[in-house]
Amino acid sequence: MGVGDKVEKGQVLAQVLSSELVALQQQYLTARSNLQLASLEQRRDKTLLAEGVIAERRWQETQAMHNSKAALADEAKQLLLMAGMTAPDISVLDKTRKLDSLFYAMLGGLLFLSCRMPRNLPPLIVN
Repeated sequence: MGVGDKVEKGQVLAQVLSSELVALQQQYLTARSNLQLASLEQRRDKTLLAEGVIAERRWQETQAMHNSKAALADEAKQLLLMAGMTAPDISVLDKTRKLDSLFYAMLGGLLFLSCRMPRNLPPLIVN
């Protein structure tokens, strides 16, 4: 694929062969799973606190753990964005939980610029 070629929305533009990108995606998915678990624990402990079953201290610890997991998930997302993934790509990763090294056209039209290389990634293999 080169400058001047027509592309369709959703068409694969390039594939990045990068173990680092796959590792970042896995780190993100793990962080999101940990955040989901912390959210469930937070909801449970909120109910238990309201019923007087647990102490305020336990509730504070649960909130702190949830906030920590949320920060780790946000950090993992930011690293994916810095690696060149778009927010829609990350949403697809969230839904499918499938690691992917493909970059897709967000719009249809003519390709008029060459691909910009994110820092710290190997060269692109263009379809």
